[in-house]
Amino acid sequence: PCWVMSKVIINKLVKQFSFADLTKLSQFLEIIAMHADKVNHHPDVNIFKANQMKIELMSHDKNAITERDHSLADFIDGAYDEFISGMV
Repeated sequence: PCWVMSKVIINKLVKQFSFADLTKLSQFLEIIAMHADKVNHHPDVNIFKANQMKIELMSHDKNAITERDHSLADFIDGAYDEFISGMV
């Protein structure tokens, strides 16, 4: 699935991710958190059904989607692909 514009709140990139269980989700969230701290740009994260996570990206200071959001989305996509392939 691709990142999509939020239909509820404009100016956000939104994507949902699924995992085998909450432990795997937590491990992946830690990867995102460490990178977000490093680049000082943090996503909004919602966890539901114990194995699903929705990530929303926007630059709150600009109230818009910026290059920082696209860059973080690219990182998250690449990290997810690596994480999932490592789980096989």
